[in-house]
Amino acid sequence: MQHVVTGGDGNVAFKCTFHDGGRLGYIGYDGTCSIENMCRNVRGHDGANKGPFSQLDGNACKKYLDRDCRGKKPRHPCLESRLLQSWQFGGGLIHSGDRAGEPKRMLQVRPGKVALFTTRFPGTPEIERCVFAIGRIERLEDDRNLVVVDRECCLSIPEETARKPSLGYWRFMHFKGEKPGWDRPLFRYPPDRVVAGYLDTLFWHLRSYEECSTVDQLLQLVGGVSIDVFGVSVARNLNAKEDRDIWSKEKHGPGGEGGQHLQLKEYIAANPEMLGLGTVQRVFVEHPFITRDRADVVMQLVDGTYVVVEVEVAGERSTMIGAHQAIKYRALILAQHDSKRVPHAFLVAQSIPAATKKFCKRHGVKTLEI
Repeated sequence: MQHVVTGGDGNVAFKCTFHDGGRLGYIGYDGTCSIENMCRNVRGHDGANKGPFSQLDGNACKKYLDRDCRGKKPRHPCLESRLLQSWQFGGGLIHSGDRAGEPKRMLQVRPGKVALFTTRFPGTPEIERCVFAIGRIERLEDDRNLVVVDRECCLSIPEETARKPSLGYWRFMHFKGEKPGWDRPLFRYPPDRVVAGYLDTLFWHLRSYEECSTVDQLLQLVGGVSIDVFGVSVARNLNAKEDRDIWSKEKHGPGGEGGQHLQLKEYIAANPEMLGLGTVQRVFVEHPFITRDRADVVMQLVDGTYVVVEVEVAGERSTMIGAHQAIKYRALILAQHDSKRVPHAFLVAQSIPAATKKFCKRHGVKTLEI
């Protein structure tokens, strides 16, 4: 028996027919599909008129295909084709019984919660369903049949990111031993804990300051612990090996982060008093910037001053690179908070050569050997 995840927490996940018209690098859902995809959606994979739009006589794509693609190609012929412009999507129609043809109402959806828009690529199994867009539910219209998303708190996810196995829809919705499947209706009600799990994982795959900020806002709507890039700690995720590895490979290359470097970084994060700057009120590990840079450790003192710490192990070349990184992160944290309060910058290593120490002194970077 198929398991349908419900929660009554006010969130909604939509099953969207695959759409391939839109911006390069994204899955689609913004404009008119290719002729190939029109045929697939109207006539089905085998051309037997069994596609999801085959029974919609008024569908503009169906009319266009019926006249052998002559005339003007339809523009925004379906909800999918304008989803990422209007940020609206409906619950579909009732298909059988006395109420056949009536709009399907989304009774458990609430404004201020999260909407997830999902799809799967043609020819792929249901297990590969992915989330291509997310957003905060602003309101419901047409007697709760249409969800309208807040355009100030929404995100279209790049195709490369959306299709990562670690972000697959069923990774979060699927329970062990049960077969993923989704027929009707076109929507489900994922509980807060499921949505929070997805958003928390998505954060680590994002590359821009704006994207991270949007995900943080959404995470807070479902009771998640904030991972805001403006300055709330993300250190709690160090125990999530997969997420840590994603960021580590970005910063340290395919080999990831060395064991000694990781241990030293975590030691500094756990023992901020080693820097001798007084009381530290918050510690952030792998702090992200809009430039895609990530500082090893960022701290905030009780007076609001920030401290950036670049961690290396040893060696003249690596510590000199670390010194330059510390200077860069000092400038980035200053810009990120648009502040005039100059941050402290530290280079921490097991051994720091004399030449690197002299360089650091000239540029106001403090050094610490552990």
